[in-house]
Amino acid sequence: MELLSWGQWVGDLKGSNQGTIILNIDEDKPGYGGLYFYDRNADLSSYNAAVEFQATPEALIGHVKNMQPVEPPKMTDEVLPTSATLKVVRHLANIVEGTWVADNGQKGEFSMHRRE
Repeated sequence: MELLSWGQWVGDLKGSNQGTIILNIDEDKPGYGGLYFYDRNADLSSYNAAVEFQATPEALIGHVKNMQPVEPPKMTDEVLPTSATLKVVRHLANIVEGTWVADNGQKGEFSMHRRE
């Protein structure tokens, strides 16, 4: 599967957490990007992170690292992830769909479209 086109990708993340996901890929670094996740539950943390993509014949794998909460956690018992994996299993011209799993056990599905 080929790497994502540069630009901004926006969509929904569902599963253990629900929210909006934004991926920015620079034109000069097609395999790397900045990832932002905004949780719909105001009591849970939203994150920014770096992502590096690896293309395989079957899927596109995004290794999410350096996950940092946008604000200090509101819930003192919240288990914060530090890394995650995105697996793109469907890649059309301007739409991607796949699954995600974080190192704290959170997981689910996502879909994004490329903004023009």
